[in-house]
Amino acid sequence: MNGLTSMTGLELPEPTEPTSAHRFRLTTPVWLRTLATLAVLIAFLFAAVVSVSATDLRTHLRRAGGRAAPQALLATDLHTHLEVLDAALTAALDLDGRRNAPERRAALARFDGALARANAELQRLTAVTAGPAARRELDTVVRALTRYQTLAGQVIVLDGGSARQVRRAWDLRRTMSGLMRSGMLPAARRLADAGVRDLDRTDRERRDDATLARNAVVFLGAALLAVLGALQWTVARRHRRLISPPLVLGSLLAAALLVASAQMLHVPRYEPPDAVVSPTEMREKSFDMKEEIRALERWDVMPQVGAAVLAGLVLAGVRPRLAEFR
Repeated sequence: MNGLTSMTGLELPEPTEPTSAHRFRLTTPVWLRTLATLAVLIAFLFAAVVSVSATDLRTHLRRAGGRAAPQALLATDLHTHLEVLDAALTAALDLDGRRNAPERRAALARFDGALARANAELQRLTAVTAGPAARRELDTVVRALTRYQTLAGQVIVLDGGSARQVRRAWDLRRTMSGLMRSGMLPAARRLADAGVRDLDRTDRERRDDATLARNAVVFLGAALLAVLGALQWTVARRHRRLISPPLVLGSLLAAALLVASAQMLHVPRYEPPDAVVSPTEMREKSFDMKEEIRALERWDVMPQVGAAVLAGLVLAGVRPRLAEFR
C-alpha cells in the first residue's frame, strides 16, 4: 500500500519506469524528419555520382578523340599518301627519254602533291603522337622520308640523261624502294595500329567505368524511390491523406532522373575494331565522340538542379504535416 492508497482508500498501481520499447518508439514527426532527411541526402548523393561519372566518360572520350583516333586516322592517311608518292615516282621514271611528256609531268605533279600531303600529315601526327614506342615509329618515318626526298631529287635530275646517269638513277630508285617498303610503310602501319589499340583500350575502360557507375546510379535511384514511397505511405497512414502532391511530383522527378541517367551511362556492347580501319570509319568515330562529349556536358549541372528541386518538393510535402504536431 502506498501513500495515495492510505489517503484515498483506493488501490492504485505502483508507478513504473517506461520500458525501452516505449522510450525508443519513433513518433510520426521523427519518422517524417528521418525519411525526408534520408531522401534529400540520397538525392544529392545520386546527383554527385551522376556528375562524376559523366566527367569520367568525357575524360575517356577526350583521350580517345584527342589522341588515339587522330593518330590512327592520320597514320592511315600517311600510309596512303606514301603509296601514292612511290607509285607516282615510278610512273615518271618508267618513261625514259620523254622528259617533257605530258604523262611524266602529270606523274611528277602527283608526286609533288603526295609529298606535300605526307609532310602535312607528319606535322599533324607529331602533335598527337604520344608514348615512346609511337615516337620511335614516327622518327623512323621522318628520317626515311627525309632521305627519300633527297634521293628523289637526285633521281629526277639523273633520269633522262646518259646511260650511266640512268643506271645511277635506277640504283638510287632501288634504294628508295627499300626505304619505302622496309621503313616508311611498315612504320606508318604500326603507328595506325597503335592508335587503334589505344582506342580499343580506351573504349574498354570507358565501358567498364560506365557499367560500374550505372549500377551505382540504379541502386541509389531505387533507394531514393523506396524512401519517397515510405514517406508517402507515412503521410497517407498517419494523416489520412491518400496522396501528397509534392511527394508524388518528387517521385516522378526521381524516376525520370533515374531513367535518363541510366540511359546516359549505357555504353553499347564493346566490339573490337577490325584489323584494318578505314579512314571513313575513323572519321565517323571521331565525329560520334565529339557529339557524345557535347551531350555529356549537359550533365554537369542537370543532376544538381534535379536534386535541389526534388529536395524542395520533399520539404513542401513534409512541412505541412509537421506543422500539425505543433
